[in-house]
Amino acid sequence: MTIITGIDPGQTGAIVGEGPDGVHVVRASSYYAGKRIVPSLLVAALRRVQSECGGGDVAVVTETQQAFKAQGLSSTFTTGINYGIILATVEVLGFVLYDLNSQKWRPLAGIVVPAVKMAKFSEPRPSTMRMDAELLAEWKKRKAAHARRLKVAKSKAAKDATIAEVSRRLPAVDLMPGRCTTAQDGIADAAGMVLAGRVLVG
Repeated sequence: MTIITGIDPGQTGAIVGEGPDGVHVVRASSYYAGKRIVPSLLVAALRRVQSECGGGDVAVVTETQQAFKAQGLSSTFTTGINYGIILATVEVLGFVLYDLNSQKWRPLAGIVVPAVKMAKFSEPRPSTMRMDAELLAEWKKRKAAHARRLKVAKSKAAKDATIAEVSRRLPAVDLMPGRCTTAQDGIADAAGMVLAGRVLVG
């Protein structure tokens, strides 16, 4: 039986593996040093998951990383380095790799994200388009703020849906380890990728 492993690449993420011996979770703090992944520690974490889940072939599902407009240059660079380390490590270990964005792995996992409803941002009417520079700047500022709120709402809806589905279908995964008082979405996302991996591996 192939061990299906999900990796949430973020600093608050995790590695979740499922195999014949059950489910095993390794939190990102065990292979991160500051904001960077330590390759040797990542190898050790992946090998530990492989061993704890029963040994054998491993298939890894991870989430494609991309830069965002509001993300600073340094943050983008660090994200790219960590993402590259994950991809390279999985390849070097000889594991099968599935690199998918969240719009692909969540549907594969059977995670249905509800539509987010927000009041539509009102565009200026043609008769009011000739506004002065100050009013135009204020309108653009409000439009950008509305877009950010919508993005946050969509992200929360996706995370909540993932937590609910993982809790239902992978109850062995502890989403509130240690002193955590809320479900950790990084662990939930990694577990959600395991659910997607079940479909991919067959």
